[in-house]
Amino acid sequence: MSTLNNESTARIALAAYLSRIYQANIDKNIYELISIDNGVFADRFNYFCPKLEPLAFEKALISGCAAGSEPALDLKYGFREAVGTEVTADYVSVAKLRFEHVPELSFVQYDGASLPFPNDSFSMVISGHIIEHTPSPFDYLKEHAHF
Repeated sequence: MSTLNNESTARIALAAYLSRIYQANIDKNIYELISIDNGVFADRFNYFCPKLEPLAFEKALISGCAAGSEPALDLKYGFREAVGTEVTADYVSVAKLRFEHVPELSFVQYDGASLPFPNDSFSMVISGHIIEHTPSPFDYLKEHAHF
C-alpha cells in the first residue's frame, strides 16, 4: 500500500475511532493528530532539543504517541530511532499503518502501568499531556525514569 493510501486509511480509521468515543470536532482532532508540523509538537522540540547532549538523540521513547506524529517529528529533529507507546489500540494501529515504511519508528501498545522494555532501553523519554490521564502520576514517573 502506498504512503498516500496509508494516510487516507489512517484518517478514516481515526475518524471511526473518534466517532466511537463521541469526540467533538473530529476533523480538527484528526488534523492535530496527523499533522507533524502543526506547531503543537514542534514547539516542544524547538525548546528542548538545543539543551540536549548528543547522546540523548540515540533512541527516544515517546509515551502517549497517539497517531505517531510526535515520534515522526523526532526523526526530523535528529533522533536516530523513536518508539511510541500508547494505551489505545486504535492509535497504535493508525501509527503503525502511517509509518510502516519508516524502519526507525516503532509503536507499541502497553497497559499504562508497566513499560514493555528493559531498563536503560532509551536515551530520552518524551511525554507531554499524559501524566494527568494516569491513575497514579507517581507510578507513571517512576516507571518512565528507568529508561
